[in-house]
This record gives sequence, structure tokens and C-alpha cells, in this order.
Amino acid sequence: MTIRTWIRGAVGAVVLALAAGTASAEVKVGVVLPASGPAATTGISLRDGMRLAVNEWNARGGVRVGAGQQSVTMIIEDSQSRPEVGVSGAQKLLSRDQVHFLIGEAFASSVSLAIMELSPQFRTPIMSGQSIATAISNKIRDDREKYRRFFKANFNSDVYAIALRDFTQVMRTQGRLPAGGGRIAFVVEETDAGRSNVADVSRLLREEGWSVATVEVVPLNHTDFFPQLSKLRALNPDLVVTTFTSPQAGASFVRQWNEQGMRMLHAGIYYPLITEFARLAGRSTEGMVWLPKLFDPDRVALHRDFAQRARASLNREINTDVAYGYCYMMLALTVIDAAQSLDPDAIVAELQKVDMPCVMGRYRFDPTNNTAMVGADYLSAPIAQVQDGISHIIWPPALASSEYRPAGSR
Repeated sequence: MTIRTWIRGAVGAVVLALAAGTASAEVKVGVVLPASGPAATTGISLRDGMRLAVNEWNARGGVRVGAGQQSVTMIIEDSQSRPEVGVSGAQKLLSRDQVHFLIGEAFASSVSLAIMELSPQFRTPIMSGQSIATAISNKIRDDREKYRRFFKANFNSDVYAIALRDFTQVMRTQGRLPAGGGRIAFVVEETDAGRSNVADVSRLLREEGWSVATVEVVPLNHTDFFPQLSKLRALNPDLVVTTFTSPQAGASFVRQWNEQGMRMLHAGIYYPLITEFARLAGRSTEGMVWLPKLFDPDRVALHRDFAQRARASLNREINTDVAYGYCYMMLALTVIDAAQSLDPDAIVAELQKVDMPCVMGRYRFDPTNNTAMVGADYLSAPIAQVQDGISHIIWPPALASSEYRPAGSR
């Protein structure tokens, strides 16, 4: 089965199993996401993608439960990107609302790390969304029984590290980076995602002969980077890696980077995915290298088909986060439908064996840590560069639509 075939037919396939009558009860899926605060733009996009998936299933009668079908209700709690708020919302969804499946958190690693501690207290399956912190997978791996009902639907932050390592190897062979390994600097926000990226990238590049010049950690939603940029100018590293979840922080850094005339190779992780970032940063993004370039409706037919359908339904711009939200909800509803039951253990059993292609890739979980599998056949992290205002994939070569351009070249 191809990904495109599944996207077009997966929801419609439940029609084949329609029962004579439709039960009045509802399947309740709880979602914890940042509907306000610094990551609200991402949270709202994730919410809209999930809503699209729910609407598509309900338009065809809902999911199979027993001999019939039940409609789906999505109940959302706002985490504000704060772990304690996210945990409170998750407790409400699990205890008061008694949801049958919890997507929590849909975004921030720090919130997911806090919510996963609720898993041993409830039988309800819980799945994190975009959270990338490797610590989540490690905790599951190290205590499989405690976290056996918790699943991580995104790759780990070391996927970014692997991509950057392989990209820098190519740059070294081209003479664009020192042959024996260079010096790397980090500017990241004080989040689990930021810390994970520093740990993973620095570990892999050190194995390649690199050294770490500095690690600059700033608060969430920080916007004044002139002190960090002054330090970078004095240190003059060969590569600067930045990680933010706030589009305002990312845009501020890139604008100030350009205002200061910085010429080092700069790679941004995650925040260039956010639609608001490009609007805020404007032309300052030109020449920027970033990852992961996951959603490309201009050049990938599968992405284009989804974007057109989603835009018609949601009446909004379709971005990576909308597509991610859609896939997370499709994953939740697919396993409930496959179980044909609201029994938590039956749903967990389907999560353990699910193999679901979606617009963002193919979803299967590694049995050692309940984490989405990565690779060319599953989820990956292509690297892009903004060239003449357009983000072109420049690595890996099999997906590339252009080659790397040095800063200032055309």
C-alpha cells in the first residue's frame, strides 16, 4: 500500500465495516496543547489538523466500537507550554472527562515529560506528539512496565544531530568546513528540546573531531540576542546551531544576526517550520540553513493533495503543524478503530503493532521504547536552505531540490 493510497482511503475504509445501527455514545480523545503562551501559534495549528481528522472520521460514521460505530469528540486543555499546567489539564481529561485516548502533550517536551508520569496511575493510552526530547524514549526504554501505555509519536532529537553530522561531513568534503572538525556554538532556549539538541549534536560532532565553543541558553520567548551575538563574533565558530520553539525568538535572532553581519554557517532547528516565523523574520531568512523541512506542498504531490483538501475544509493556511496534528489524531483514531473497542489494553495492543502511512511519513513504534521509528521509510529530518525566498531541500541528496549556497552568493 502506498502512502497516497492510504491517505485517500484510510478514513473511507471504515465504511466497509459499518454496522446496521450507530451507537449514541462517543469516543472521547483528550488533547493537551499550547493554545496560549509563546507556542500558541503551533498549538492552534496542531489543533486544527486534529479537528480535520476528527471531522473526516465523523463524516463517515465515526470509529468502530463493538458491532457499531461511535462518533468522535475531541476535548482540549491548554498547557500554556508549562508542565504544571499541562499536568493539571491531563488529570482533568483522564479523571473528570474520562477520555479513551490522550494526546499529551501535543508539542512541548517538558510538558510531555511531566504528563508521562501520570501514565502508571491510569489505564488510558497516552501519546505525545511533536515532543522530541530523547529523555522521553529513554525513560520508556529503562522502565517498560511503568510506561507501557505511553507512546512517543515523533522522532528523538538525535535525528537532528544525525542529519547535521551527515550534512557537515558533506560540507567538509566540499572544503566549506575544516577537514579535521571545527568549532560549534549553540544558542538555545531553556527547554528540554533545547537541552536535548545541545547534548545530541555536540556528542555526535565531538566524535567527528569537533569542539564546543560555547552554549548560550536563553529564556523561552527571549528576543534580545545582541549579547550572545557579540560573544559569537569574538569566538568565531565554524557552525552556530540555534533551537527555539517561539517564532518571535527565532525571528529576533535571525534579524539581529543579519543586522550584525554574521557570516558563520548557521543552522536553525525547528522554529523555521512555524509559518509566523517567516512572516516576522522577512528577508532576514535568506541563506539560512534549517531543519527539518518536513512539509513541502509546492514540490511533493502527497503534501500538495493534503494541503488542498485541508485548506478547503479549514479555510486557513496549511503548514507542517497542521499536517502533524492531522497525523497524530489519525493515528489515535486508527488504533481505536482497529481495536474495535474502548478497552485500554486493546488500544495499546494496536499501538504496538500499528503501521500507518500518513502525510508526514509512515508511523510504526519501536518496541524497545514505544517511539516512532525513523529512516527513509519512516520519519526523517531533511535539511533546507532559504534561497531567493524559497526553502529548498539541500540534504539528503535523494530529496534535494538545490545545493548549498554560501552566504551572499546567488
